Amino acid sequence: MEKWQHAVLETLHTQHSKQLSTITPLGGAFLDFEDISPKRVVQALNELGEEGWQLISTDSGTRDDGTRYTTYYLKRPAPTETGGGWGTGL
Repeated sequence: MEKWQHAVLETLHTQHSKQLSTITPLGGAFLDFEDISPKRVVQALNELGEEGWQLISTDSGTRDDGTRYTTYYLKRPAPTETGGGWGTGL
């Protein structure tokens, strides 16, 4: 049976900031931008895709505090014991 690793890419838009973050099995990256454009999100997804990540689902909405979010869920085959490791994402 194939085993999978999972990752999350999330954009947050508050009144005061816009943020892009990733969480992968080997750690996370948090980036703060003046503008999280669709072009930047596609760039981040492409970078993760180059490391073998596949987009499997998305979710978006507004939290109780007014923060708008979009979450992208990704997966890739887990490395085999003899296959070495993977990169850390962004």
